[in-house]
Amino acid sequence: MAGLLEGDALVIKAVIDDLLKEGAPLNRIYRDFIQRGMYKIGVLWERNQIPVSIEHLAATATQIVLSELYLRLRCAGENSPEVIIACVPNEQHDIGTMIVANVCGAAGWKSDLLGANTPTRDLLTYIDQRKHMPDLLALSITLPANRRVLEGDLAAIATKFPQLKILIGGQALDGHEETNRFVEGLLAKYPTVHCVQTLDELEHYLTTLATAA
Repeated sequence: MAGLLEGDALVIKAVIDDLLKEGAPLNRIYRDFIQRGMYKIGVLWERNQIPVSIEHLAATATQIVLSELYLRLRCAGENSPEVIIACVPNEQHDIGTMIVANVCGAAGWKSDLLGANTPTRDLLTYIDQRKHMPDLLALSITLPANRRVLEGDLAAIATKFPQLKILIGGQALDGHEETNRFVEGLLAKYPTVHCVQTLDELEHYLTTLATAA
C-alpha cells in the first residue's frame, strides 16, 4: 500500500517480483495486491483523505508496472485467439483493462488494448477495419454513472456485429441487488454478452472460448 500511495513503480514492481518468485498465482497478485490496493486508494480519495494528485500518482505507477509485466508475460502465438479490450465512453479508469490484457496474454491470447474513454464510433470503425474479426471484445466499466453508456455501446455493437462475443466487467457491475438486475437485463437482451466478476472467471471464460474455437 505504501508503494502505491508514494507512486513508486520500483517498489510496486519489487513486491510483484517477490510474489512471482514465491509462486503466487498471477490472478491472486492482481486481485489481492493491485486491485484491492487501488480500491482502497479510491475510497481514501472519495472520503477526501487524500488529494486526487495522490490517486493519479498511484494509478500511473501501477500502469507502468502492469505495462512491464504485460511485455514480460505475454506468450501468444501466431494463431492465437484475439481480443479487443477497451473502456466504455467517458470511463477514464483503465487499470482494469490493463489487468485484463495481462490475464489474456498469460492465457495465450493476442490483445489490442484501446484504453480509456473509447468512443463508440471509433470502436466500431476499429473493429470493421481489422483484417480479421476478433474472437472477443472486452468492455470495462468502473463508474455506475456510465452504465447507460455501456448500454449504448452494446446496442451499437450488437447491431453492427451481431455474432461478436462481448465480455463486460468492472467495479460498476459488481455487487448490489440493483446492479445484479441491471446485468441480468443486459444478458437477457444481448445473447452474445457475458459478464465476469473475478479474474478467475475471466481466465476460465478465456480457456473455454479458446478450446471451443
